[in-house]
Amino acid sequence: MTKRAAVEVPSFPQIGTVFDVGRLQLVSVIGTGGYGVVYRAIDTHELSNRSYAVKCLMRTEEHHQSHIREIALHKLASSHPAIITLHRVVEEDAFLYIVMEYAPDQDLFVQILHKCRYLGNDSLIKSAFLQLLDALEHCHALGIYHRDLKPENIVCFEDGVRLALTDFGLATTQGTSGEFRTGSVYHMSPECQTSEGTYEGIYSPQSCDIWSLGIVLLNIVTGRNPWKVASHEDPTFRSFCRNPYYFLPKILPISPELNDVLVMMLSLEWRARPSISEIRSAVSQITTFYSTAVVFEGNVARCPWETGMDLGTGTQKANISVDIPPQLPPRRPIAVKPRESRALEDDDFFDHTFDDEILQSELDDYPDEEQQLSYDTASSPTSRSDSSLCTSDSASPITPINADFSFDQHLASRPRSPFTSLISGLQCFFRLSSSDGSSHPENDKGRVSPDPEMFTIDL
Repeated sequence: MTKRAAVEVPSFPQIGTVFDVGRLQLVSVIGTGGYGVVYRAIDTHELSNRSYAVKCLMRTEEHHQSHIREIALHKLASSHPAIITLHRVVEEDAFLYIVMEYAPDQDLFVQILHKCRYLGNDSLIKSAFLQLLDALEHCHALGIYHRDLKPENIVCFEDGVRLALTDFGLATTQGTSGEFRTGSVYHMSPECQTSEGTYEGIYSPQSCDIWSLGIVLLNIVTGRNPWKVASHEDPTFRSFCRNPYYFLPKILPISPELNDVLVMMLSLEWRARPSISEIRSAVSQITTFYSTAVVFEGNVARCPWETGMDLGTGTQKANISVDIPPQLPPRRPIAVKPRESRALEDDDFFDHTFDDEILQSELDDYPDEEQQLSYDTASSPTSRSDSSLCTSDSASPITPINADFSFDQHLASRPRSPFTSLISGLQCFFRLSSSDGSSHPENDKGRVSPDPEMFTIDL
């Protein structure tokens, strides 16, 4: 048998590498993913050794346009305090260095599962989630749709009190999309899974962000995911689809108030999901995110019937190896579509599939649609918007007959994005940059940029 030649894995910069005309030095690895490595770097020209997060990408023709898009959209959005600031871009040798604000308290994943920062703390949960709403609203107002919202892409300051959104690698300005399986599988909306769940094979990335943020809210509150994938192949998601309003409180210890919000955010019809202002109004009025019978065990919130059970909740991220010290665990093969999120994930992250016999007996007691649980409201929640785009009322579903009108309303509500002019500037930046990574002395600190205010700062 003929042996296949080993595929050489590109080497990323070593710890200790100095770049940016000798100013920044890589001192540790923050995280790794399928497309690059994120380091902590220090400014060697400052006595304080100020830290930065530096995302290092390989300069390849294949990913040239996607790198331009990521940088442009992140720079455009980063003026908001709840979005990580992108300071500048350095193109050197075979690498593209994206120099960003450094978050000293790791990411939301770590704060939720390793530090249990939010578990049982209603005021902190509300404050943190409202910050995320503000960040997403800012992006959407610019016509930017993130498409990869998950705890790993939200970083933390002040021990998790302040949050900031990062990683615009999968972001888009397209108001509608036919590109499927984009993002993290746990947080991906059902219409993004396959064209079979869409009307005429298109969906809204804006509405997908709303869905993903709903799952993130459940992560923060309970430390768990409700299902592995929002697809009918997943038995738990199938149960949710049978009766969305009554399902989540049966498997997760959430309050009726939170359930009302989640039912809207996780509407199976993407046009029916609420606006961010509606979500903010509803969340602001929540008095508690938990049911009265909640049990806090370890790093998760449980229903009474699951007390003491092994939920299989993962607390470790999978590592994807790259050739940099310190040596990382071996590469773990991941079969994904080209645009699926390749950031750190764990197959058991917040995972509990709810397929055991105890849960099944609980689900057998499902109320009929005419019945209600011990809630104050007597009917399924309806969004406070007058628009048919923002209703969860089953009496007025969006059907193929009125979908065109609803879809037109959705498109009309989209903001015009300044993305095009920013892309042009970035393309100019990359054309001017030398292919060998050599510095240009005519520019400040050897950097080349069509707009000094866009990519350079005085550190």
